[in-house]
Amino acid sequence: MKNYKQQGAILDFVTPAGGAVAGKPLIIEKAFLIPASTTEEGEANSGAVEGVYELPAAGAAAAQFATAYWDATAGAATGAATGNTKIGYFAAAKAANAAAVDVKLIPAA
Repeated sequence: MKNYKQQGAILDFVTPAGGAVAGKPLIIEKAFLIPASTTEEGEANSGAVEGVYELPAAGAAAAQFATAYWDATAGAATGAATGNTKIGYFAAAKAANAAAVDVKLIPAA
Protein backbone atom coordinates (compact mmCIF):
# COMPACT_ATOMS: atom_id res chain seq x y z
CA MET A 1 0.00 0.00 0.00
CA LYS A 2 1.36 3.35 -1.04
CA ASN A 3 0.78 5.22 2.26
CA TYR A 4 1.55 2.37 4.72
CA LYS A 5 3.99 3.42 7.46
CA GLN A 6 4.32 0.65 10.07
CA GLN A 7 2.46 -2.11 11.87
CA GLY A 8 1.85 0.12 14.90
CA ALA A 9 2.28 -2.36 17.76
CA ILE A 10 5.29 -0.33 18.91
CA LEU A 11 5.31 3.44 18.59
CA ASP A 12 8.00 6.08 19.09
CA PHE A 13 7.37 8.85 21.61
CA VAL A 14 9.10 11.69 23.41
CA THR A 15 9.42 10.91 27.11
CA PRO A 16 7.06 13.07 29.19
CA ALA A 17 7.74 14.81 32.51
CA GLY A 18 8.75 12.29 35.16
CA GLY A 19 10.61 10.10 32.70
CA ALA A 20 9.95 6.54 31.60
CA VAL A 21 11.14 3.24 33.06
CA ALA A 22 11.60 0.21 30.79
CA GLY A 23 8.69 -2.17 31.28
CA LYS A 24 6.76 0.13 33.64
CA PRO A 25 3.39 1.14 32.12
CA LEU A 26 2.95 4.76 31.14
CA ILE A 27 -0.05 6.79 29.97
CA ILE A 28 0.51 9.61 27.48
CA GLU A 29 -2.73 11.34 26.46
CA LYS A 30 -4.97 8.37 25.52
CA ALA A 31 -2.12 5.92 24.89
CA PHE A 32 -1.30 3.23 27.45
CA LEU A 33 2.13 1.86 26.62
CA ILE A 34 4.99 -0.25 27.89
CA PRO A 35 8.28 1.66 27.38
CA ALA A 36 11.17 -0.24 25.82
CA SER A 37 13.87 1.83 27.56
CA THR A 38 14.44 3.93 30.63
CA THR A 39 14.65 7.56 29.51
CA GLU A 40 14.56 11.07 30.93
CA GLU A 41 12.02 13.76 30.03
CA GLY A 42 12.41 14.92 26.43
CA GLU A 43 14.38 11.87 25.26
CA ALA A 44 13.25 9.61 22.43
CA ASN A 45 11.82 6.22 23.37
CA SER A 46 9.49 3.59 21.95
CA GLY A 47 6.75 1.59 23.60
CA ALA A 48 4.33 -1.24 22.96
CA VAL A 49 0.67 -0.31 22.62
CA GLU A 50 -0.43 -3.83 21.61
CA GLY A 51 0.40 -7.37 22.67
CA VAL A 52 0.08 -9.46 25.81
CA TYR A 53 2.05 -8.27 28.82
CA GLU A 54 2.36 -9.39 32.43
CA LEU A 55 1.37 -6.38 34.53
CA PRO A 56 1.11 -5.72 38.26
CA ALA A 57 -2.42 -6.49 39.45
CA ALA A 58 -4.76 -5.31 42.19
CA GLY A 59 -8.32 -5.88 43.32
CA ALA A 60 -10.97 -8.54 42.93
CA ALA A 61 -10.93 -11.60 40.70
CA ALA A 62 -11.79 -11.15 37.02
CA ALA A 63 -12.66 -13.65 34.32
CA GLN A 64 -10.51 -14.34 31.29
CA PHE A 65 -11.42 -11.83 28.52
CA ALA A 66 -13.07 -9.42 31.00
CA THR A 67 -12.18 -5.77 30.39
CA ALA A 68 -8.93 -4.69 32.05
CA TYR A 69 -8.34 -1.17 33.39
CA TRP A 70 -5.24 0.62 34.67
CA ASP A 71 -5.42 2.01 38.19
CA ALA A 72 -2.77 4.76 38.03
CA THR A 73 -2.87 5.27 41.81
CA ALA A 74 -2.11 1.61 42.56
CA GLY A 75 0.05 1.19 39.45
CA ALA A 76 -1.82 -2.01 38.63
CA ALA A 77 -4.29 -3.69 36.29
CA THR A 78 -7.77 -4.15 37.70
CA GLY A 79 -11.28 -5.09 36.64
CA ALA A 80 -12.69 -1.95 38.29
CA ALA A 81 -13.76 0.67 35.74
CA THR A 82 -14.49 3.64 38.01
CA GLY A 83 -11.74 6.26 37.81
CA ASN A 84 -9.45 3.99 35.79
CA THR A 85 -8.24 3.83 32.17
CA LYS A 86 -9.40 1.00 29.90
CA ILE A 87 -6.32 -0.83 28.57
CA GLY A 88 -7.62 -4.09 27.05
CA TYR A 89 -8.75 -7.40 28.47
CA PHE A 90 -7.41 -10.12 30.73
CA ALA A 91 -5.64 -12.79 28.65
CA ALA A 92 -5.98 -15.17 31.61
CA ALA A 93 -8.34 -15.17 34.57
CA LYS A 94 -7.20 -12.87 37.38
CA ALA A 95 -7.28 -14.27 40.89
CA ALA A 96 -8.37 -12.00 43.74
CA ASN A 97 -5.40 -10.03 45.05
CA ALA A 98 -3.05 -11.57 42.47
CA ALA A 99 0.33 -9.82 42.28
CA ALA A 100 0.43 -9.98 38.47
CA VAL A 101 -1.84 -10.78 35.53
CA ASP A 102 -1.52 -11.15 31.76
CA VAL A 103 -3.31 -8.40 29.84
CA LYS A 104 -3.92 -8.11 26.09
CA LEU A 105 -3.36 -4.43 25.35
CA ILE A 106 -5.78 -2.76 22.95
CA PRO A 107 -4.99 0.79 21.79
CA ALA A 108 -7.47 3.47 22.81
CA ALA A 109 -9.24 5.41 20.11
